[in-house]
Formats: sequence, C-alpha cells, structure tokens
Amino acid sequence: MTKDVRRLIEELRHGDREVFNSIYEEYSPLIRSLVAKYCGGTDSSLDEDMTQEALIALYNSAMSYDLEQSEVSFGLYAKICISNRIISAMRKRTSSIESDEDIPDYLGDADSDPSKQLDDRESARLLAEKMLSQLSSYERRVFRLYVQGVRAADIAELLGKTPKSVDNALSRIKNKIRKVL
Repeated sequence: MTKDVRRLIEELRHGDREVFNSIYEEYSPLIRSLVAKYCGGTDSSLDEDMTQEALIALYNSAMSYDLEQSEVSFGLYAKICISNRIISAMRKRTSSIESDEDIPDYLGDADSDPSKQLDDRESARLLAEKMLSQLSSYERRVFRLYVQGVRAADIAELLGKTPKSVDNALSRIKNKIRKVL
C-alpha cells in the first residue's frame, strides 16, 4: 500500500471525513469496473444503486482494513469487499418476487383510451402472474437478472451456481414461457 493511501485511511479513521473523497478518486475506476461487471450498464438506476453500494463498501473497507498486515493490499481488500457488497445487493434485489415489477409502467401510446390502458395493464399483470407461477424460485431469479441484461456467466457468479446450471434454467424458462403463450 502506498503511504498516501495509508495516510488517507488513518486521517479518515481519526474523523476527517473529507479525505474519503480522495480515497474515492483513487478507487473510482475500480468501482466503475465492478459495477459494469455485475450490472452490465443496461439499467442506469441499477448502476446508480450499485455504485452507492460500492461507495458504502469502500468506506467500510477503509475503516476495517488492518494497516499492520502486509499480505493483502488495500486495493485487493477493497475490491473483495466491494464485489461482495454488490453481489449481496443484487441477490437481495432479485429475491423480492413481485409480479408488478414485470409489468411495464406504461402500455399503449399517448392517445390511448385510459380504460384500454387499464385493460392492457391487467392483461399483462395476469400474463406475468401465470408465467411466474410456472417458474421455480431459482428460475425466477435467473429470469429477473436475464431480462435486466445480466450475462449468463455473471448470473451464475451472482447466484453461486455453475454457468451450465444457469443455461439449463434459461432453457427451461423459455420452454415454460412458450407453453404459457
């Protein structure tokens, strides 16, 4: 660890909260790359949420890093802490199964009849419920990540499964959706 980062961590621990900005500047490329790795850059609100999670993890890692040891650099320690925090947040996000999340907020065009929009929304809700009811909890988690644009290999890592398991789940999901439609 450079003496500069060590000094910043010590100052942060002694109550100088402003130095966190310097630590963030040093590790912002790492944060951006990890958020991109796990979120894929397809959903800006998801990217923002995970960036906030990463910032919390960076702060916590600065506060908990053992400055006396020399085996693990602060950069590696921070990377592990940030990755774990993002993965945990993604798991929490995908474990909340509510069918309304799968229905677009807006159906129809700007000139549509409000009652038609309501009918379309209700039809979409019923279809989503029927489709999700056919999936196992594991398949629902895979499906949610997949429709968010997360690559199959990253889904496997997030869920602690093998890539083959995710590929098999995606095949089962596609077959079940075809039957519903």
